[in-house]
Parts: sequence; structure tokens; C-alpha cells
Amino acid sequence: MIDLKIQYYGMIAECTQCDGEFLSTEKLLSVNELDRLIKQKHPKLEKLSYKIAINQTFVPTDTMVLANQEIALLPPFSGG
Repeated sequence: MIDLKIQYYGMIAECTQCDGEFLSTEKLLSVNELDRLIKQKHPKLEKLSYKIAINQTFVPTDTMVLANQEIALLPPFSGG
């Protein structure tokens, strides 16, 4: 069993009604597969735009997610 800790920020936290949660999977997942799993649990996320970061870096959707990594769903933002 692989336990993943997911952190939610901004409007994503509002949508999921939590700042984060643990998800357990039987197999390694890609970022894309993890995204689908999260959207199954929180269908309202289908309407939101966000990026997934692993260890504070945006990664390609085919990247495999490992246990003990920092996984975050981040809303769009602008800098200045």
C-alpha cells in the first residue's frame, strides 16, 4: 500500500473543504492518474484550473508519484 499526502491551496482547499488529505493506492500512479483519482473523490475540481507540483516543482503528467513526496494542488497565480 502506498500512502500519499496531498496538500490543497487557495480555491482548491475551499472546493475540497480541507487543506489536505491522505490517499492510499495499491500501485504507483502517474500525476495524471492521481489527478483522476482526486477528481473522483472531489468532482467539483473538474470545474477548476490548477497545477500539481511534486516536491515544489511542476512536473509532466506522466511523472510517477512516490510515497514521501510533497504533493500539492496549486491554483493559478500571477506574480509581480
